[in-house]
Amino acid sequence: MFCSKCGHELSDGTKFCPKCGTPTKAATEAANEAASKVEEVATAPEENAVEETAEAAVENAVDEAEASQTESTVVTDNASKDYNYGFNPADIPEPTKTPGSKKGLFIGIGVAAVAVVALLVCFALGLFTSPAKMIAKAINNGKNDFIDQYEVGYDAMQDAYSDLNGDMSFSVEASIGEKAKSLIDDMGSSMGYDLSWLESGRADVAMNVEEDQMGFDLKATVNGQEIATMDAVIDAETGDVLMALPGILDDASLKVSGDAETKEMLEFLASYTESIATYISKYPAPKDMDKVVSKYTDALAKDLGSVEITKSKSEITASDVTAKYHELSFTLDKKTALTVLLDMMNILNEDEELKEMMRPMFEVVLEMDESGLYEDYDAFWEDSLSGLDSAIEETQTELEAIEEDEDLNEDIGEVCLYLDKRFNFKGFSFEPEEEEGIIEFYVVEKGNDSGILARFDDGYTEYLFEGQGEKKSGLLNGSYAFQVDETDMFTIEIVDFDEDNYEKNHFMKGDVIVSLDEGITDTIYDEDLQLFTLAQYDFSFDTQATSGTVGLSVLTDEDPFASFTMSFSMEDVDSITVPEKTYDVENMSEDDMLAIIKSLKLDTLIGNLEKANVPAEYYEPVQTLSDAIASGDDTEIYYAISSLMGGSSDYNYDDSYDDSYDDSYDEEMAAIAAMSYDDFAEYYREYYDENATDDDIEYMYELFQEYYAE
Repeated sequence: MFCSKCGHELSDGTKFCPKCGTPTKAATEAANEAASKVEEVATAPEENAVEETAEAAVENAVDEAEASQTESTVVTDNASKDYNYGFNPADIPEPTKTPGSKKGLFIGIGVAAVAVVALLVCFALGLFTSPAKMIAKAINNGKNDFIDQYEVGYDAMQDAYSDLNGDMSFSVEASIGEKAKSLIDDMGSSMGYDLSWLESGRADVAMNVEEDQMGFDLKATVNGQEIATMDAVIDAETGDVLMALPGILDDASLKVSGDAETKEMLEFLASYTESIATYISKYPAPKDMDKVVSKYTDALAKDLGSVEITKSKSEITASDVTAKYHELSFTLDKKTALTVLLDMMNILNEDEELKEMMRPMFEVVLEMDESGLYEDYDAFWEDSLSGLDSAIEETQTELEAIEEDEDLNEDIGEVCLYLDKRFNFKGFSFEPEEEEGIIEFYVVEKGNDSGILARFDDGYTEYLFEGQGEKKSGLLNGSYAFQVDETDMFTIEIVDFDEDNYEKNHFMKGDVIVSLDEGITDTIYDEDLQLFTLAQYDFSFDTQATSGTVGLSVLTDEDPFASFTMSFSMEDVDSITVPEKTYDVENMSEDDMLAIIKSLKLDTLIGNLEKANVPAEYYEPVQTLSDAIASGDDTEIYYAISSLMGGSSDYNYDDSYDDSYDDSYDEEMAAIAAMSYDDFAEYYREYYDENATDDDIEYMYELFQEYYAE
C-alpha cells in the first residue's frame, strides 16, 4: 500500500502517512465507522446520549491517529514542514443513495462532520504541532504568565504607594486559652506572682508625619479593657519630645530635650515611607520587563528546538489527581547544556537594556547605602558581572572541544516535559544518566481538582511534597504534606484561600494551618516542648498592599492555646496634638514637680485596672499615690512617690531632719580620702568593687582627694 499523496510505501492498517501526514483509506474507514455510530445515536430519543457518543467517537479517533503517528517515532521541527493537514477527496467514497430516502445524505454529512471535528481537535490538541514548536510555545506561555502576574503586582503596588505621606498604624494583640493560662499561672506561682487573671493584652500605635513634627498615639489594653493612652510629639527641628497622658494629666505635657539619637530616629521614620514609595516607583515597567525577558526565553527555545524530541501522550498523577498531557522527552547532553549556558551568559554580559532597566531602582538603594562601597550604579553593575567574562571563556573552550571531538560529549540525563493542550507547562522530570535519583515536579488539574507533587531523590534521601486541593467559587481548599524518606514531617492545610482575588491584585485572604508530624514530634523529648510540637498553627491572612491583618492561632487538641493578631495600615492618621502648657522634666524645680503630681488624676487609671481584673497588689503603689494626692498632704505624697519608685515604705517621714547623719558621712569619707594610695586600693576592692582595675582605683582615689580630703 502506498500514500496517495507522496507515494511513500505504507504498512497494512496505517492510518496516517508517517512522511507527509496524509490520512489513508484506513483512516477514512475509521471516520465512516464513527459517523455511522453518530447516525445511529441520532435516532435515539435522548439528546445527551448523542453528544456523549459523538465526543467519545472523536476522542477515540484522535487517540488512534495520534498513537499511529507518534508510536516509536522521533519527530523534529523540520519534519513538520511536509505535513498535509487536509483530507484527499479522492480517497473518500461517495455515500450510497437510497431512492426515496435521505439516509445517504445524512451519512455523508455525518462523515464530513466527524472528519472536520476530528481534524480541528487534532490541531487543538497539538497532534500536528512539532515538538520544537510545542516547547517554544510553552516557554513563551510561561514568559507571558510571568509578565501578566508581574503587571498585576506592579499596578497594585503603584496604586497603593503613590499617595503615601508617612502615616502608619499597627496593633498587636495576644490572647491565651485555658491550657496557656494554666502554664502561665504555674510559672507565675513558682516565682511568687499571681497571673491567673491574665487573659489578653493589646498595644495600638499610630504615627502621623507632618512637615514640622511627628506624632505618636499609643494605647495599652488588658483583658479587653483600655488601660491608658500616651500621646507624644517630636519636634522635627530640635528633636524635643512632648508627652501627654490624656485622662491622667490633662492640662499639660512633659518635655524631654532631644538628643542625637532622637533626631536620627525622627529622620529615619520621616524618610522611611518616602523611600519605599520612591523605590517602588522605580520598579521596571511591565513592557520593559517583557522586552528583556523575551531575549532569554527566545534563546532557550532556540537551543532546545535543535534537540531530538519524542512526542507522546502520557498520564501524570499528583496525589489523587490524574490527567493526560503531552509528553516531550529527550536526552539532555553536555553539549546542549553548555550551549544554553553560554547563550544565557552572553546575553547577560551584553544586556544594556537590562542594565538600564534596573538602574533607577538600584540607584535608590545605593543612595540609602551608607557603607560607600560603590561610587555609583555603573561601578555596582560592573562588579556584579566581574566574573562573567572568565566563565564565558571557560564554557566556550569546553564547548569547542566537544564540537571538535564528539566523543567528549556525554549524556547528562533524561528530561520529560508535560504540556496541556494549550502548551502550558504542567510538570517535568529529570533522571540523571550516571547517578541514582530523580527530580519531579507536577501540577495536575482536572476540573475543579488540582494536585501538586515535588520530589527530589539523590539516591540517598528522598524529599517529597505532595497534596491536592479543590477550587470552588474562587476559593481553594486543600491539604499538602512534606515527607523525608516516607516519614511525615509536617502537613499544610489551605482553608478558603481566595485564589481569584490573589490572581487579580495579589491580595491575600484565607487560612494556612500547619501541623507537625512524627518526623519532628518524635525527636522532641522535653515535655514542655511536646505540647507545642503537637499543636496546630493556624495562620490567617487578610491583606492588601498597604493594610491588612495577619493572625496566628495555636491549637492543642482542637482547643485554642493562644492567638496573636497583627494589623497594619499605611493610610492617613489624624494629626496628634498635646497641651501647649509644658513642664521641662530635666529643668524642673521641686515645687513644679509637686504641682504636677498634685494635678494627676489616677482614679480613671485605677478604675480601668479594676475593670481588667488586675489584682490590687499590682497597682497598690498607684492607689497609695492617688490617696495621698486626694489628701493634699505633702508628706504623704513624698511617701507615696518613694513607694512607687521602689523605695522602702517602712520609715516615718520627719520634718525635723537630723543633720548628724550628714556629719558622720562626711567624716567617714574624709577618713577614706586620708588613706595612702595602696591602702585605698585595698579598701576599695574589698568594700566596693573587687574587680576594679588599676585605672579604676586611680580615678576613684583622685575623686576622693578632690571632694573629701581635708
